[in-house]
Amino acid sequence: MALSLGVVDVSPVHLYNSSLVAEMAASAKTMAKKTLGSSLFIERRKPMSPVTSGDKGQRGNWLM
Repeated sequence: MALSLGVVDVSPVHLYNSSLVAEMAASAKTMAKKTLGSSLFIERRKPMSPVTSGDKGQRGNWLM
């Protein structure tokens, strides 16, 4: 049995909406599961621009 963790740092400096946080978490989980055995993946990418009120998220627009 193995444990794979994907971690997302949701900094209070940036404004995130729930769909963007979910997308970031799913990406981190996918990356963690690519490693055999137990693993920890920490998502360090940040969205390219802050999310404004009413935004539906910035799918695929990440800073590396």
